Amino acid sequence: MKKVKLIKLYYMHPRHLEKKKIKNAKALSLIQGALTDDLFPRIRNEKTAKGAWDILSREFRGDKKVRAVKLQGVRADFEYLRMSESESLDGYLAKFFATINNLKSLGEDVSENRIVQKLLMSLSRRYKSIVSIIEETHDLEVLRSEEVIASIKVYDKREDLHDERDKLRGTEKAFSSFKIGNNQGYNSHKSFQSRPTQKWQPQDRRGSNWNPNKTLNSYSNSNWNNTGGGSSQAGEKPQCQVCQKHHFGLCRHKGKPRCGRCNRFGHITKDCES
Repeated sequence: MKKVKLIKLYYMHPRHLEKKKIKNAKALSLIQGALTDDLFPRIRNEKTAKGAWDILSREFRGDKKVRAVKLQGVRADFEYLRMSESESLDGYLAKFFATINNLKSLGEDVSENRIVQKLLMSLSRRYKSIVSIIEETHDLEVLRSEEVIASIKVYDKREDLHDERDKLRGTEKAFSSFKIGNNQGYNSHKSFQSRPTQKWQPQDRRGSNWNPNKTLNSYSNSNWNNTGGGSSQAGEKPQCQVCQKHHFGLCRHKGKPRCGRCNRFGHITKDCES
């Protein structure tokens, strides 16, 4: 007897078929909307959401071996993750939770307690005091990361306010010091100007006040006496034997010819123009 293979046909009501198409279109639209312009061409020709999801899953997650290798690298990044002294709190939190999301996407089970402990251990020395307070006043087994982040942000805001106040005080102190220095300089300059001026008297080598007139008189008198010009009383100008005028020192007309007509120095009688 010949066997006949029966094929069971499934009949789907048009109404259910329409609902399935709508769900598939919504899921495919969500997947397409989450992709960037560079990734969208890879699923452009897919008509079903499952087909698009399988393409992305194979590319980014890979098989078990590929996921295991990627997971080891992300685990190492998570273990060595530390906040630097110059790094902002918001920037570090973004990097911290991005690493956690990578772990979860590769199948790693990251508990809330592990997240809290790693966050408290990896903060910089700026948050050392608030970390100690949280560890002493809270039970880390039930503490959530949102509560820790809220406490750290409040502390960070207060520290920023203290830093701004310290900078403002330093600026005010520097300005006040500069102002006091200018006032002192002005007062010293004013007091210097208000001092009575004293006439400077030169001194000779023996320390006594030096009188230039006295020295010049003594020099002229001695020179006049030595040249045969005669003697004069102290304080009077001697009469010059050359020009017959009274002055100190050598005569500026000495050695010059003297005109017999105009009685002037510098030319002789035959050259006189008068």
